[in-house]
Amino acid sequence: MFKLILVFLTLFGFSSKAQNVQLPQSFKICSKSSPNLAECVKNSVEYLRPSLRTGDLGNGIRIVPLEPLKIDDIFLERGSGFFFNLYNIKAYNIHNFKIEKIRVTLEPNVVADLLIKIKNVDCSGDYKINLLLGIVNLQGHGKIEGKIDEIKARLKIETVPLYRDGVEYKNVTKVPAIVKIDKLVLKIHDLFKDKVLNDVGERLVNQNLDMFLPEIEKSVSNSLSKIGLQASSGVFGRIPFKLLLP
Repeated sequence: MFKLILVFLTLFGFSSKAQNVQLPQSFKICSKSSPNLAECVKNSVEYLRPSLRTGDLGNGIRIVPLEPLKIDDIFLERGSGFFFNLYNIKAYNIHNFKIEKIRVTLEPNVVADLLIKIKNVDCSGDYKINLLLGIVNLQGHGKIEGKIDEIKARLKIETVPLYRDGVEYKNVTKVPAIVKIDKLVLKIHDLFKDKVLNDVGERLVNQNLDMFLPEIEKSVSNSLSKIGLQASSGVFGRIPFKLLLP
């Protein structure tokens, strides 16, 4: 929540000014000449996993925190009788991602492409609903919780060289993310201020989640892409590349 950006942020990502950078002693440095660079990057990320949640890597070096992951607003509709809006959504346990596969390319430009899995993701936020039951139009709003069994994601960071005063940095051009969600269940609170109607509305929403899943996955993908671009741009644009990957 689980982002490719995570690999580059943990391997290269620091927010100190270039001339003052002092990498933490516990940080596992990878070399461009490593016979298995991808495995080295993976191990570096695994080692720094506990720090990813808050973004504090030690020695005063911070990156954009992974949690909570703010999810783009989600708008779900089914004809004229069903409208469901999710907003202020935040996801937790994203830092417990597992890297399934990773590929790092250095030439002609630095690119990292990886597949990750994140299990037991908890979400919370707000909802608005407009539900037509027969001839009765019900409207409500309140708090909502969600549980995702597993998220599978493919993430990619693409960069091009950036030179300032003869020093090479990296400009992150884009961080696309593609997400697939396995089994999502929503828990709705205070729907219509009536338990019976609450249960009906909650059941209707969960029964139709498969239909709405592509829109939900799109919002999660966009959220990962945004934070990835923001965080990596702040890192690669300020830290000389030779310090990040000697």
